[in-house]
Amino acid sequence: MCWSEGNTEQRMAEKKLTIEQGTTAIEPEAYAEEDWTEVVLPETVRNIGAAAFMNCAALEKITLPKGLKEIGEGAFTGCTSLSEIRLPECLEVIGEMAFFGSGLRSIAVPERVVSIGEMAFWDCPELWCAEVKGEKTRLGKDAFGSCPKLREGFFATGFPEEGNPAEKLQMMLIWCTAPELYNEETDRAAEMYFLQNEELIMEQILEANNEKALRGLLLNSPERIQSRILQHREHYIRRCTELGKRQGMQAIFLVGKMDGRQKPGNCHFEEDPFAL
Repeated sequence: MCWSEGNTEQRMAEKKLTIEQGTTAIEPEAYAEEDWTEVVLPETVRNIGAAAFMNCAALEKITLPKGLKEIGEGAFTGCTSLSEIRLPECLEVIGEMAFFGSGLRSIAVPERVVSIGEMAFWDCPELWCAEVKGEKTRLGKDAFGSCPKLREGFFATGFPEEGNPAEKLQMMLIWCTAPELYNEETDRAAEMYFLQNEELIMEQILEANNEKALRGLLLNSPERIQSRILQHREHYIRRCTELGKRQGMQAIFLVGKMDGRQKPGNCHFEEDPFAL
């Protein structure tokens, strides 16, 4: 059974849409550009079609069924009020531009997801933390591109061997926040990238006042990265002074080198560390 606009169970004053039990798929563009604030899908839904909720700017909450397998291309594009969504563990496919321009602040992609389409989370201005839990998940080009606040999380897929400079820098900055969570292969790739781009990476960290990334580098990164940073410590402390309001960063530099990696951290989804 498929669900289309004509099957609406009720159009309540509070703009809550509850889809009928037994529905297995939401048709493409079924509710595009409508003004629902909340949507409840039954546990029978396995597929959300392309652009099903595209440009539903008022949508704040949607409950996804545990058995959902696929989120189609552009399904939630332009849902600017959608700040959070819980993806079910059985999900396998996130289509291209699925959450393009949405209001998501954090996202956790389950381990079973096979592919994340191109630009799936492109231009999410409030997205600051992302986790991709599957080592074999295929990341499409610019899957998390143009997300200016994205600086924290974990990508089990590792450090990209290919990709444009912006993608590699973004992945590097995310890696910095929790190097201890990654494997040796990823560490080696990140180490090489850091040694080749130290000035660029450190400037990004200092300008963003990203204390978690700096701690990750000084306490949990490979030996050569720690040593390189400590060699230039005085320079970075002066740079903190130039940027202003970086007392916390300066204190981290002054702690100096610690032996051994610390216990793994995690991605806290309840607050935005870069919020003004």
